[in-house]
Amino acid sequence: MGRIKLLIISFLLHIFAAHASTTCLWRSVSPGFDRLTLQAEKWSQGDRSGVDIASIVSQMDSISRINPDNKVMRARALYWTVCADPSMDLDKAGKLLDTAIRLAKDGDRYDLARLDMQKAVVLSKQEDYPEAYRLYISAGKTFSEAGDSRLLAYTYYNIAYIFLLLGEYRDAESNALAADSLFEALRLNDHHISSELLLVSVYEMAGKPQDALRLLDGMARYDQQQMAPPLRVMFFTAYLPYISDPDSLIKYSDAAYRLAIETGDKQLHISSLLNRGWAFVNTGQTDSAAVYVAEARRVAAGLGSARADESIYKLLAKVNEVQHRWDSAYHFQRLYYDCHEETRGKSVLADIRAVGMKHEIEEYRVASLLEREKEKTWIRTSLIIGLSLLVLLTASIYIIYVLRRKMQDEQRRQMQKDHEHIARLSQEKELVESKNRELSANSILLMKKNDSLKKALREMENIHKNFHVDIGDIKSEIVSSLKGDESWDTFKLHFERVHPQFFSTLKKMYPRLTDNELRLCAYIRIGLSNKQIAQMLLVQSKAVIQARYRLKKRMDLPETASVSDFLINLPLSSDATQGDGVQ
Repeated sequence: MGRIKLLIISFLLHIFAAHASTTCLWRSVSPGFDRLTLQAEKWSQGDRSGVDIASIVSQMDSISRINPDNKVMRARALYWTVCADPSMDLDKAGKLLDTAIRLAKDGDRYDLARLDMQKAVVLSKQEDYPEAYRLYISAGKTFSEAGDSRLLAYTYYNIAYIFLLLGEYRDAESNALAADSLFEALRLNDHHISSELLLVSVYEMAGKPQDALRLLDGMARYDQQQMAPPLRVMFFTAYLPYISDPDSLIKYSDAAYRLAIETGDKQLHISSLLNRGWAFVNTGQTDSAAVYVAEARRVAAGLGSARADESIYKLLAKVNEVQHRWDSAYHFQRLYYDCHEETRGKSVLADIRAVGMKHEIEEYRVASLLEREKEKTWIRTSLIIGLSLLVLLTASIYIIYVLRRKMQDEQRRQMQKDHEHIARLSQEKELVESKNRELSANSILLMKKNDSLKKALREMENIHKNFHVDIGDIKSEIVSSLKGDESWDTFKLHFERVHPQFFSTLKKMYPRLTDNELRLCAYIRIGLSNKQIAQMLLVQSKAVIQARYRLKKRMDLPETASVSDFLINLPLSSDATQGDGVQ
């Protein structure tokens, strides 16, 4: 178990060193600052050849101070300041990131997600796992939406680590598997191996050694030289408890020891020394074991790690027991128990605290689930409303279409009726005009007849004057013919056929009209001129003009009105009785 706990610490160190690696999805700020950002991303991904991160961060800081109104630029400068100094005091790092988050709050969501993730790293180091978990979840959602699979994988990885520390092994496994799948798809071999090693720890802590061994056997087939030294140390450290062959045990422990020295990491160094010591104990080489455990004790002297001291005292007790140094074995066994009780007490407190943190995380998860369910409900409701509106709109469009077709059909029928009515009116108009022309022609013939009679009368009077011939009877006959009403009766008969109810309508409107005035109205209606009317009435044209004036007054027409227009356009009464005209 001591090896496993040291392995977890190594994992933690590895996580914090690797989390920032990603492709550059920052929104452009300014050409100069963007170039620095690309160089910083290159450095964060491990390609540090020719990259001076301290100089880059210094230039970013200077540019952001020159542009104090650019909050996004200042927030990114603070972000890279924290990333470039892994040994920075955690409180200081947290304050810088809080300032950056405030500056970026109303800016680009991706910027805020990067800051939230870096803040979560700091909170994880400070063991504030609930708040770190909340920030990881928030950042992961943005990374997923932005298509940043690399950072999404790191998010799953770090969440898995939090659940591992809190003893929630099922959640740790699911998140570690998600991270491993993404790392493998992105062909990030070191991170793929790291996520598999995390799964090994999850399986060992969850009591599934067979699953852990299955993964380790698969990793043993990898090209070991392709692994980064820290990963090889962690792999050897995890694999050693499953090796029973003495030669392989010595071989792997020695390889882990040499690589740990190469990395310069004290935790890995102590872990490799202890593994080396236990390998020699298991093969009966206690003197060699004593050398390595003494070296581990020296390296751990300045760390103040109770877990490391516990593992060292346990190994020292075992070495002295095998060498039959009972007093020393008892002494180190007592130190082991004391240290174990101390760490056990801390573990109990840590477990109690972990219960509280798990409760906080669970509350957040439940709240998130409720929020997502609320969002899903809202989406479903919106979808139902949208579909209902769509159906209503479709039905409305169909109804409008049907009504429009019906209206168009009705309009077509009405237009057809109108055309027929217009055609009928046109025919009637043509018929009326034809009849008017006929009446006018008859009137003209009558005028010609009267003219001929008048001419004959004058001739007869000349004969009587010149030759003293008696023309009394003939003259009486001619005068009687000129003054007779037979021609008017014939005209009236034809006129009433063409303009039925004309006289009755006029009489109804103007009861005081005389027969001569009605006769004048009829002549005006068919369009005869004043001269033609004068000939018909055997009067002078001047008399016709005066008669028209009197008629206008009798009808009480406006000064600007025309008697002709009024009579020609006179609407005939529909209720007038046929035959109520002039007698």
